[in-house]
Amino acid sequence: MGRLAEVLECYVEEIDGMKISRVKCDAGGGRPITADHYSGVGEEENPLPGDFAFLAEDSGTGRWVALRFFDPKWVRRGAPGEHVRYSRSSDGTPKTVIHLKADGSCVVNEKVTISASGAVDAAGEVTAKAGTPGAVGGSTHTHTTPVAPTSPPTPGT
Repeated sequence: MGRLAEVLECYVEEIDGMKISRVKCDAGGGRPITADHYSGVGEEENPLPGDFAFLAEDSGTGRWVALRFFDPKWVRRGAPGEHVRYSRSSDGTPKTVIHLKADGSCVVNEKVTISASGAVDAAGEVTAKAGTPGAVGGSTHTHTTPVAPTSPPTPGT
C-alpha cells in the first residue's frame, strides 16, 4: 500500500556502511514519516521541501521507502513519449532543463539543440576549451597558413 506525503527535508545517513538518502515527510496525522530513497544506478535525485513523495511500506520491516517525487510547481512540457529532466536551485527555480524530444532531438535550457542526426544548433557563441589559454570561439577563430592567418569563418558557409 502506498501513500502521498509532502517532503519536509532530504538528507544522507550512513546505514550499515552505505550512504543512504533519507526523506522526512508529512503524510498527515501529526507524525512525520522518514523513508529511505534509492535512486537508479547513475542517478541521484534530492527533492526539495514542498515536493511530494510517493511512499510505500517495506513489507515486514515497518520501514518506508520513497519511490518517486513530484514537484507541484513544475509546468509540464513534455509531449507523449518525451522525457524531461531538470535541476533546481534551493528555492525551486529550474536551472538546467534537458528535454529529450519525440523527434529524436535533445534540447538543453532551450538554447542548445542536438538533432537526431547529431547537428548542434546553439544560441550564442560556442567556445571550445573555455576558461583555458587554448580557448577557441567558433565564430572568431582563424587558422595559420604558410602565408598568413586566415580570416574568421563566414557565417552561413
